[in-house]
Amino acid sequence: MSQGSHQRGSRQEGSTPPGKTTRSADSPPREANPKWGTSDWSIGQSAALACLMESMAPKAGNVHRGVDFVDTTFYDFLVSSMAIEKTFDCSRELTLGQLIRQAVAATAELVGTNTNLGIILLLAPLAQCRPHPDPESIRQVLDQSTAEDCRDLYAAIAIAQPGGLGKTEVADAKQDAPPADMSLVEAMSLASDRDSIAREYATYFDTFFQTVLPIVDSAIHELDSLPDAIVHAHLDILSRIPDTLIARKCGVDLANSCSARAARIVDGWAPGTAGYLQQLEEFDFWLRSDEHRRNPGTSADYVAAALFTLLRTGRLPAEKIRAMLASARRQK
Repeated sequence: MSQGSHQRGSRQEGSTPPGKTTRSADSPPREANPKWGTSDWSIGQSAALACLMESMAPKAGNVHRGVDFVDTTFYDFLVSSMAIEKTFDCSRELTLGQLIRQAVAATAELVGTNTNLGIILLLAPLAQCRPHPDPESIRQVLDQSTAEDCRDLYAAIAIAQPGGLGKTEVADAKQDAPPADMSLVEAMSLASDRDSIAREYATYFDTFFQTVLPIVDSAIHELDSLPDAIVHAHLDILSRIPDTLIARKCGVDLANSCSARAARIVDGWAPGTAGYLQQLEEFDFWLRSDEHRRNPGTSADYVAAALFTLLRTGRLPAEKIRAMLASARRQK
């Protein structure tokens, strides 16, 4: 490895892979408000802010404020981020399926393309965790999923109309309704061999808590700039977990190749060094060179979910965000 490189944990192989802030005197005590919990933000604010931070960072192969896709622009993602805030602030009054369906519908009212189905599917059970997202509470949320939740999931998919969905012999996600007795988690389990988000439901978010969240947490607390931390975390996630959006569009072999290329950058150069930045730029160009079909969108969804969890658990307080934004401004 070149100078500035660092040791990393293992990556998945194969096809599937605190802080207080000053508040005004009339602000409600956080512990008295179920929307706030231990966070500086309500659940809805946390969801919107996480999506905004993720979409604004210049992640490799993704839409950001400097690059649009032909059919999706940066503004689509900004509007989508704000569209779900109100629904997520009601997340604990809704069932899991209702939360997913209503968040997707709120987005569709304002944005004419699917921008956030994957993010919503990850955020919804995390938002319903009490008092905040952790492995035990996510298990409780998912174990309570019902056949009605599954029907709401199918309705959400019909609204979002995502591309690249496959089918199984038991259930087709694009059909009008699932089998009558199938729970949401059971439906997700059917796709767990080819879709990372479905696999999170089937495994109680095991990869998310064991791999994704530590990656983003480390980047946030080791790098001074918030955008730099998000970009590097996204790259590191991609290096360890083959992106299943790429796999659906371009095949498993190419998805694994993308992860291998990302791993060479993460293993070979420290973030911010000249070599790292050059390799990242070249990788970004390669990802975009096939009409954006190599878009590592599932990796970006993971980043948004991890940022949401850090906001909800107090690991990303307002003072930390201010400091990281100030650092990013100084770099200009």
